[in-house]
Amino acid sequence: MIGASGNVGSRVIEVLLANLDKYEIYGIAVGDNTSIIDKILSKTSLKMIVIKNEDTMHFYKRKYPNTLFMYSSMGLDYLASIKVDLFVNCLSGVRGLYYSYVAIKNKSNLALANKESLACGGKEFIDFVEKNKVKIYPIDSEIEGINLLLNKFKCYDKLYITCSGGMFYEKVDCTNISYEEAVNHPTWKMSKHITISCNLLANKGLELMEVYYLYKVDVSKIGVLLDKTSRIHAVLEINDKKYCVKYTPNMRIPIRSSLDVLNTNRIRLYKNELELVDINKHKMLALALDCIKLGGVMPFYYCLFNEIAIGKFIDKTIRFDEIFSYVKTKLSTITNKDMSIIERIEEVYKWGF
Repeated sequence: MIGASGNVGSRVIEVLLANLDKYEIYGIAVGDNTSIIDKILSKTSLKMIVIKNEDTMHFYKRKYPNTLFMYSSMGLDYLASIKVDLFVNCLSGVRGLYYSYVAIKNKSNLALANKESLACGGKEFIDFVEKNKVKIYPIDSEIEGINLLLNKFKCYDKLYITCSGGMFYEKVDCTNISYEEAVNHPTWKMSKHITISCNLLANKGLELMEVYYLYKVDVSKIGVLLDKTSRIHAVLEINDKKYCVKYTPNMRIPIRSSLDVLNTNRIRLYKNELELVDINKHKMLALALDCIKLGGVMPFYYCLFNEIAIGKFIDKTIRFDEIFSYVKTKLSTITNKDMSIIERIEEVYKWGF
């Protein structure tokens, strides 16, 4: 597992530690946040742990001599290359595509919290998955909800993912939004980068890409509904009836589902009405949908430029309302074409990730 100490990753660890009769944790990558190591090793042994800092790695090597410790990207590469029953990718951002690629190449099934693997990898990523005969298990409330619905209903009229709207859903003028405002979210606790992406509804654009590629859904049949409570996660419409996946906003539920330790039926007939999000009123969401329709490399570059633009906002070199114009301007310079998985990974590294 990589990204084990992040917001989603730490919750995956909680679920795994509660199900040690079902899972053996082979190895994890924790980055800078090493506080989780003592907790895990007090309950189970691991063969390998990857840490970002070399000095910290040597400290833990002395403390736990029976566990292999490695550091930096070399350790990540080695961990991802080991064939396991399930490789869990909880990294955030476009760099996660490479590690998903390595795991699939080595025939490991993939539990995927990294949205960019699908959104950046596109059809080529799905083709690579099918070629290597591995499975993908989404760790995401909306995508896992869609998965539940499509397993039950093979025919449908419309599929919807939901959004809370974030902090600025009804705000017309976003010129003076501060960093402190942009890194807050009304219902979910996430990293600052993902929170900003959610408040832009760019993150919802990535989820549209995930649904489109993973389930090969006709783009005209995908929509977005507003649920400010974050209790409805996905909706399927068929013959004037709506079915939803509903539960409190708790990431442990889709995690437990992806790890096959949750068997409860969460599909309900839904009789209330949720507001249909007017995609055209939300620039980053509309741009994501345009990129899906254009196909080729446009969704890949949407992910890439969105991540770069949010980084610029965090560094205070552009304003919140300039993120969209940055991404759109950059996309206008791209010649649409086909691009292999390897070429996409090389492009990610070329841009400094």
